[in-house]
Amino acid sequence: MLSVVLLLAATLAAPAVTPAQSPGSLELAVKGAGSRGKLVFTTGEVAFEAADPKKSRRWPYRELKQVRVVSAREIALDTYEDGSRWRLGADRTVEFELTEGTIDGTLVVHLLEHAGRPVASAVLPAGLGEPAVRIAAKHLRGRKGTHGTIAIYGSGLAYESPDPGASRYWPFADIDAVFRTSPRALLIDAHERGRVRPFAFELKEPLPDAAFEALWQRVNPPAARTGLPAEARTDVTRAKVRGAR
Repeated sequence: MLSVVLLLAATLAAPAVTPAQSPGSLELAVKGAGSRGKLVFTTGEVAFEAADPKKSRRWPYRELKQVRVVSAREIALDTYEDGSRWRLGADRTVEFELTEGTIDGTLVVHLLEHAGRPVASAVLPAGLGEPAVRIAAKHLRGRKGTHGTIAIYGSGLAYESPDPGASRYWPFADIDAVFRTSPRALLIDAHERGRVRPFAFELKEPLPDAAFEALWQRVNPPAARTGLPAEARTDVTRAKVRGAR
C-alpha cells in the first residue's frame, strides 16, 4: 500500500506531459465543411484552407468551445456559431475526416499547450510515460458498453479501448469531479461538447483506496468533499451513474 501511495504521489507531482518540440503550426489533409483542404493548427487558431476558397475558415481558439479528436482519423470543432434553426440555442459543430495519414499524439500536445480550453481526445498525447495505475474496465454506454482500461497518468486520466472512437484522455484540469460508489464503480465528470458529461465505468478489479484518494485530491476541490452530507453525495452520484448509462 505504501508503494502505491509513493508511486502515485510521484506521478501526480510530475510535469504534466513531456514537452514535445511543438512547431509553429501543424497541418492535416482533410475533407469537411463542404470541401477538401488543409486544417492548420497554430498557436492562436485553427484554420481550414479549403480547395474551394469560398469554404475557407478561421477560428481563433477563443471562438471554440472545444476541440475534439474523435478518432485517429476524425476531428471536430465545437464552435459558438449558431447551428440549426430548428434547435434553439444549438451551436455548430464542424467535422473533418483525414484524407491522408492519422492523428498522432503531437497534435494533442499542441492543443493542450495552446488551445486554452477543454480538449477531448481519443488519441493519447505524446510523452505521457507510464501510468501509475492501470485498471481493466467497462465503459457503460446505453445498452452496449466498451471494454478497455482506466489509466492514471501524471497529467491526466485516460480510458484506453481498442473500440474505434471509444478512448478518451482528459487532463486533470478538464475533469470536474471523480466519484466512487463502490470499489468497482467509477464515475468521471468531464468537459465535453460544451458541458460537463458523466462517464460511468465498471471496474473489473478494485481500484486501490490509495489510488482513488490520490486521484480525488488531484481532481476534486476541497468543498466537494464536505459541501454535502455523505448521504446526499451518494444520492447525487447514483443519479449521475444512472444518467451516464
